[in-house]
Amino acid sequence: MNLGHTNTTVETLSDVKVPQKYFERILTDVKILDEIFGGTDMPGLLPGASVLFTGFPGAGKSTMGLQLADLFQKKGMSVLYNCGEQNRYIVKMCADRLNLAGHFAISQFDSTLELLDYCTENKIDVLIQDSLQTLTYADFEGGKLIKKVGNKLAQFSSETGITTFIIGQITKGGEFAGPMQIKHSVDVHAHLSFNKDTGNRIFELTKNRFGPAMLPYEFFMGPEGLDFREYQDVEATKGATKSSQKKEACVNKAKELLLCGDKLSGYSMDTHDGLVNWLTGEGYSISGGFWRGILGAASKELEREGNKMKTEVIKRREHVYLEA
Repeated sequence: MNLGHTNTTVETLSDVKVPQKYFERILTDVKILDEIFGGTDMPGLLPGASVLFTGFPGAGKSTMGLQLADLFQKKGMSVLYNCGEQNRYIVKMCADRLNLAGHFAISQFDSTLELLDYCTENKIDVLIQDSLQTLTYADFEGGKLIKKVGNKLAQFSSETGITTFIIGQITKGGEFAGPMQIKHSVDVHAHLSFNKDTGNRIFELTKNRFGPAMLPYEFFMGPEGLDFREYQDVEATKGATKSSQKKEACVNKAKELLLCGDKLSGYSMDTHDGLVNWLTGEGYSISGGFWRGILGAASKELEREGNKMKTEVIKRREHVYLEA
């Protein structure tokens, strides 16, 4: 599949016919993840997308990379996890700790061209490179090497239809440790950081050519990696009482609005005037993932109290409300 661009044809935009391949998506079958990458209308990733994946040390980039590899493999895709940060024995131990099936290929190529040749010859569907800074390319060194490798991986992904995740290191200041041009070359830039109050991980797409961006999602990091349940009671780390109080206050506010007959969606913290004003007044800044967890918890509490919840799609977004 060739997802590259061509500049050889000039035609009226209204006459352009979009090939079917651009409507195909690869799915993890984890609803929240697929919606993060593609939105609710067309969840999942476009085959051949290049994803730059950055994050603070210890945030869980490699952990999430292994989880994604396992999810894609379970969907029947051919996956290659190329590790340069750690040897395969350490990676195997990590996969066992995460309770992953691990039925995907693992390699330790350091030559970019050898890696890409292997992917092409063996019909790999998804390549996860951990990390960008461990690959070599001819005689390039330093920043020029990283730029060359990053652009090559993005170009390769577009031309072959092999979806590529490129794990990248960051500086002490939290910036990507590489040329900014790479961010422009890739289709998606995903970033993993910490919620200092809870210890949870915040996953956000700061760039996404094929879906929504700038919507942070908060996930709990447990013994088996990131917990991607869509509605979850996010567990605060020990001593994080301020976060627990915020969660309880938000659940109570959601219940109050629902009991008043309001219809709330997973995006209400940005679109519902009353909720936005309340959050601002309380000084609360919450992510989309956190709010979805709050809304789910509020709905469950109301059901336990004898109420019946219903859903309705409004402007292509699912809303929950109390049955009259």
